[in-house]
Amino acid sequence: YLGGSKSQVYQLFCDLKEVSWDQIRGKNWHKLQQESATNTYLGLLSYDDFANHLKSTVGIRGVFHPDWQKSLQKSDKSVFKTSKLYQSASSLIWSQGQFKLIGNPSQQTKQLVRQIDQKPTNHLTNQTKFQLVEVTSKADYLRQIKSVLSDIKNGRYYQLNLLRRFVLPQLSSYQELRSNKELWLSLMAYLWHYSENMSVLLCVKGQMVVSFSPERFVRTTYQQDGAKLFLESFPIKGTAPRGHNTQEDQRLKRELNQSFKDQRELNMIIDLMRNDMASVSWPGSVKVQDPGSVHSFASVFHRQGHIISQLCQNVTLESLLCNLLPIGSITGTPKKEVVTAISEYEQCSRGYFMGSVFLLDRRGFDSSVLIRTLVLNEDGPAEYAAGSGLICDSDALKEYAEIKAKCAMWY
Repeated sequence: YLGGSKSQVYQLFCDLKEVSWDQIRGKNWHKLQQESATNTYLGLLSYDDFANHLKSTVGIRGVFHPDWQKSLQKSDKSVFKTSKLYQSASSLIWSQGQFKLIGNPSQQTKQLVRQIDQKPTNHLTNQTKFQLVEVTSKADYLRQIKSVLSDIKNGRYYQLNLLRRFVLPQLSSYQELRSNKELWLSLMAYLWHYSENMSVLLCVKGQMVVSFSPERFVRTTYQQDGAKLFLESFPIKGTAPRGHNTQEDQRLKRELNQSFKDQRELNMIIDLMRNDMASVSWPGSVKVQDPGSVHSFASVFHRQGHIISQLCQNVTLESLLCNLLPIGSITGTPKKEVVTAISEYEQCSRGYFMGSVFLLDRRGFDSSVLIRTLVLNEDGPAEYAAGSGLICDSDALKEYAEIKAKCAMWY
């Protein structure tokens, strides 16, 4: 499942076949255009793969090949007919404000669609409503912020993105979710209701990764003549909750737009991303298209920037990822120092939290930042994480409130 109700991409349900990282690590961007339309790859990247091996060769295990029967085109969007959904030869897409089924869906599939599509709010208020339980207490989190601000004052780094972790006791294991239709429908309703343009749900190897992310990491785009390949990044920094009415919404959006603190936070990450992108781009081609404007999302407002550059011809997929990951907006600056500090403060690996999901085909590369992400393993309970960027004038209680706003869907 990729994208959401606010996405420019249709939903995609398909089986996945795992492929070797060696099969795609050397893919060259300017040669991808000659490949078959069905040569599409999906990558699930963990934060730790790159945090532990900055600027070095890495081995990615989560690379998959969508296994579809054929591809359909509708305007500039792709709809993929897939081999099965709930044991039927069909795929489920969102088009023109409603779910549609491709293929020959079974009655079970039709019923599933009706339950998710027609009454999603029922699943948000029934007895299976999911709730967060904090792993890091408020007191411990505030103490961590105090230590981070001390590091910044002493000149160790300028900005650090610190995570808070939670668990969802209702989701005790991936296998239980698969066998409990009511839980599954509730989770799908949450995803549909709160999905953003970069949302994703992946079930692989006894794990489920569900991200409510609004943040695109990087994507490649060609000019009309296909001669020049551009790299774009859309970093997010600065958050405000959504209001209860239009007037409150406008006030909160205006306050975020006028916040110098949030603009400074984004400026630092834009500068970091400019530097990272320069390492794989033509000299002098990195440009800031938007230094930061406020965008509306399902449960929050965010300040988002836009950077563009011309990608060098000899850049491979591996060199792109090794130069850009881990992602600057969820680490901080300078990157190497804050990656070390993050491991000291969080005391455990991040795994898929703050990682990325990418799609690669002959049209290019697109990728998300795995923020607002839930991970469910064979042994539960499900874990959820959200973070915020800390700079010199951060206020601990406001950062705590920001995390709460990013978890609003669960409250």
